[in-house]
Amino acid sequence: MTNTSPQVLEDLSASTPDGPPQPYTVLLIEDNEDQMLLVKYALDECGQGLYQLMWESRMSQGKERLAKGGVDVVLLDLGLPGFSGSASYDAIRAAAPDVPVVVLTSDDRKQTEFMVMTCGAEDYLVKDEISPAHLLRSIRGAIYRHKRRGPSPPTPSRPSGYTIGFVGTKGGVGVTSTVLNLAAVLAPERSTIAIETAVGRGGFAQHLRPDIQPASVPYMGERTPSRNDSDWAVPTCLGARVLNEPLARCEGTPAAVAQIREILHRAATQADFVLVDAGSQLDPVAQAVLAECQAIVLVVDREPASLAAVRDWSQRLMETGPAGRDFFIVLVDRSGFGTSSVLEQASFARPILGVIPHAGDRIVWALERQRPIAYLDSGDAVSTAVSEVAGRLTEQAAAYAASASVQCA
Repeated sequence: MTNTSPQVLEDLSASTPDGPPQPYTVLLIEDNEDQMLLVKYALDECGQGLYQLMWESRMSQGKERLAKGGVDVVLLDLGLPGFSGSASYDAIRAAAPDVPVVVLTSDDRKQTEFMVMTCGAEDYLVKDEISPAHLLRSIRGAIYRHKRRGPSPPTPSRPSGYTIGFVGTKGGVGVTSTVLNLAAVLAPERSTIAIETAVGRGGFAQHLRPDIQPASVPYMGERTPSRNDSDWAVPTCLGARVLNEPLARCEGTPAAVAQIREILHRAATQADFVLVDAGSQLDPVAQAVLAECQAIVLVVDREPASLAAVRDWSQRLMETGPAGRDFFIVLVDRSGFGTSSVLEQASFARPILGVIPHAGDRIVWALERQRPIAYLDSGDAVSTAVSEVAGRLTEQAAAYAASASVQCA
């Protein structure tokens, strides 16, 4: 949560050439009347006449009020009925892109904090911890920072590529090999970029030497790719370009989040598919990455611990981005006993894209050659399963593109 300097207070309370400052209009979108009364008290008793409160209890009413103009800052309840995760923020941002937003939430978890800041909100407040001074400081800071930045630039057209984040329910489940095998299958027909984010694993390099080396790509904090820059991702034998560990040292700061967005958006302007290996830890970098993905694939081992974690992972992952995006599961069958897809799909409540069979000694064979199995042998059972997954992802990408075209029309 942000702090406000004394200069902010001077700037906000300064008189205009025509007399005393006009009060700022604060729009509170909150379905809890008690919370509204707390905000009203803070503004009336401690706001020095600088703020005028307007209250709407429903998202639709809040958007209608914003459409009339004249709102200086929005206080937004993240848990409005019918909305989850960042969906309420996305709705307000679409309705009023140039009005600063401070989010109110009952959830004090770190991942919620980072999800909110990733969305672009000026600040967030945990409801149970709000004091009048705290609330006013947050409102002042939001208005001040927005005034300093000026109007938002025109929104760029939506990137054409389909960005998919791959996450494992545990380490070693096979996320990296799944991503690179898919890249090997997709790349001959669709331009593909694979991106690795986890710190220090060097997973891509293990599969693709001598094409790339661990950390062979400069840290992107020193260089963010431009729209026409095609050299920032390394060409490989797969036909796909690879960016390994570009975000590993980024932290959860607003600047780092903006950089992550820029990298993924640039990749999506240059490829039909962007496949992101987000590892198996939902850390700030992974959360920022997944917030920008149009689809998430959860890679699940058939071991009991991995299967048992699916529901918890599904809930946590759905909180990292907009509601309604694609969410799939890929099963990696290391047991070699086959799979009962119907039963497992029923328990997951998520579509299963495919089951990648037990590879046995073929894994060692592929690692010795430092190439994915799907690249080395297109007739292998693993290659066949990966090709089926790639086909289903291609269908989903086409459906997403068609939906985006309708929305933009």
